[in-house]
Amino acid sequence: MALRLAEIVEPIKSTRYFQSNLSMYEGKARANDESLFRSLADMSPDGVIVQCNDIIVYANQAAAQFLKFGDTEDLLGRSMIEFFTPCYQKIAEDRMQGVIKERLSLPFLEYALEAKDGTIVSAEFCSQPVYWNGKLAAQTLMKDLTEKNFNDDIFKTLSRAVEQCPDSIISMNPIGIVEYVNPHFEERFGYASDEICDQEFHFFIQLVRSRNGLIEVIKSCKANRSWRGELELRTKFGDAKWKQVSVSPVLGKDGEISHFICIMQDITERKLAEDGLQKALTEAEEANKAKSEFLANMSHEFRTPLNAIIGFSSLLANGPDDFIEGKGREYASYALEGGEHLLALVNDLLDLARVEARKIVLQEENFPISEIVKNVSRMVLSKANENDCTVKTEIDSDFLLHADMRRTRQILLNVVYNAVKFSAGGTVTIEALTTNGGVIRVHDTGIGMTREGVEQAMSTFGQAENNGYAKKYDGAGLGLPISTKLAELHGGELEIESELGVGTIVTITFPESRVISER
Repeated sequence: MALRLAEIVEPIKSTRYFQSNLSMYEGKARANDESLFRSLADMSPDGVIVQCNDIIVYANQAAAQFLKFGDTEDLLGRSMIEFFTPCYQKIAEDRMQGVIKERLSLPFLEYALEAKDGTIVSAEFCSQPVYWNGKLAAQTLMKDLTEKNFNDDIFKTLSRAVEQCPDSIISMNPIGIVEYVNPHFEERFGYASDEICDQEFHFFIQLVRSRNGLIEVIKSCKANRSWRGELELRTKFGDAKWKQVSVSPVLGKDGEISHFICIMQDITERKLAEDGLQKALTEAEEANKAKSEFLANMSHEFRTPLNAIIGFSSLLANGPDDFIEGKGREYASYALEGGEHLLALVNDLLDLARVEARKIVLQEENFPISEIVKNVSRMVLSKANENDCTVKTEIDSDFLLHADMRRTRQILLNVVYNAVKFSAGGTVTIEALTTNGGVIRVHDTGIGMTREGVEQAMSTFGQAENNGYAKKYDGAGLGLPISTKLAELHGGELEIESELGVGTIVTITFPESRVISER
């Protein structure tokens, strides 16, 4: 008896094992050896339930846990049928009747049940007749499938996601044998799945047109690293397609690489758009360069005759009284004024062309900022008097600036001249200070601008039109754009704050590295 018990009580590791040993303890059960049965059933990792007359007379702990009961005693006296969901109750009842009435041993069948807490769980059931306390009973074994079904559902969902993914997906084993391609790969590359699967990685290599990127992919795979980049690939029909490619290792439970997954997103249209944009940009730069060179050449061509016109007009307008008679002197002064205005415009065009063509070389030196401020104030004095405008200077910190003196004067003159021009009867204040670099600030109480007006004034040939004001003032709209570009050429910036009807503040900032010292 001891040997037989040792054989029977050997740990039960699966439902199949428990079922195969049932015949050994059935005789004992008939002999009312419940303790032997219970010891075997209690060790089973799967649920075991015994029913007599459709009432549960025994349940092991695994069955109680599966049905969300705290203790096996809570299951006793219930009917197993009540746990089956409605669609399975009739099937389960008929099977139980077959076990008792016809003494059938029924194979595993999957059912859905409602546990005590209302959750729906899945299990495989097999049943067979046994004797319990001398009475015929039905013994049922339950194998929990809830987690398996959950994992199966996840797997099915992921499989559908891969199948329906709009990107091309390739799965390879660790040695580079292609095991799977999704339908989108077949559609995009023209290869059927059976043409690709079981092929080595070199089949994928012959798709690649951009060899440099391929070398990086191979290096990453050999080093068990992920790789992401752009590759130009070739379809079965020879068409070139650009792809955003991601190759990643997939680790198994043992931590070793089980697969490589390659995901390819088509970016051909984006690359074509980028190429078109780059081509347009190159053409625009070439056109801009040609324009700048044309302006520079034409400016030189204009300056020679203009200098002659201005020279002779000045001679006529300012010569001796007997040199010209009648209204000739007045007409000569008109010609002189127009010539000087045209020469200033030509000079602005020449400066703009030079700045845009990056042909201006800064002649840098150290000079006191106060000298530039005072010099510009004197240069606009005539225009200020004509406009009944007051020009004030406030130099809180007279510092030395390391910059191109002539270009710095040009920057400030353009800004101050504009301020005076648009501030009739008002005030223009020029400040110089050292705050986060060398700062020159021009504040006027003129007509001001809207935000849109500021943007327009900063554009080449642009002039803000605030309630028709721009039409009342001369100018080609080149001063501010030139000043901005010259400031940027020094590593600085020019900023405008303005409010319509209140005034404008223009701030010219030079980097701290150009501020040498305070005087």
